[in-house]
Order: sequence, then C-alpha cells, then structure tokens
Amino acid sequence: MRFKLVIAALCVVLVVPAAASARTVKYTGAVNNGGTISIAAKQKGKHGPIRIGTIKLVDVPAQCKEGVFPLGYATIGTFGLGRDLSFDFSISDKGGAKLEMDAKLSRKAKNFKGYIRMFGKFPTPTGAITGCETGQRGFVAKP
Repeated sequence: MRFKLVIAALCVVLVVPAAASARTVKYTGAVNNGGTISIAAKQKGKHGPIRIGTIKLVDVPAQCKEGVFPLGYATIGTFGLGRDLSFDFSISDKGGAKLEMDAKLSRKAKNFKGYIRMFGKFPTPTGAITGCETGQRGFVAKP
C-alpha cells in the first residue's frame, strides 16, 4: 500500500511541471489601411504543437451602406495549425457578421502573416450597420 502511494505521488509531481510548461505568446500588429490585430498562440514545450486561442481585430475600416465605420471582431475557442504552420477559416456570428482569415506562422515563430476580410451586418450600441465590407486586407503580427 505504501509503495503504491509513493508511485502515485511521483506521478503527480511529474505531471504538474509538464502542464505548467505551456506558454502563450501574443502576436500583435497592424492591418493594412487601418486597424489592429492580435493573435494568442499557445505552445506546449519548446517544440510542441501550437494552438491558436483568441483572435481580435479592432478598428478595421469598412465601407457600409451607412458610410465608413471602424469594425471589430473577436474569436473564442482554440484550433491547431496545419503541418505548414498555416490556418484558414470562415466564421459568422448570429447577427450576420462574417470573418474570413488566412494566415501562416513563420518557421521560427517570428510573425504571423496573412489576410483578413470582414463583411455583413455588425451591431452598434444604437442598432446595426449593414452591407459592410472591408475587402481583403493583409496583416503582419509579431510577438
């Protein structure tokens, strides 16, 4: 019984440092023609897999039916990178706002480069703005 307790204690000691070795790096940068982007990437160990946590876009100018407005978008959830350290996706929310994104992490994790496009209907404190389109915008985000 005492032997099993010692082995269980050693397993707990070995598992805790492994969980604590995951690190999160926040990449931030500018979107072409205005706005900012931030990407939170989490990596387990020095050479472990990289997962994307949150992506935030702030004040990206868009042409809407009501005029030009600075738009924002934030993703929640995690997903992994492909073997070539890239990802692409298209998501939409219940209100009709859509985000398309295509990005790649450099080999030594120095930056993310890619393109974003936001379009659709976006909420405002006084209602919603419709027919919005940012067009395809490039970005570079660095730690």
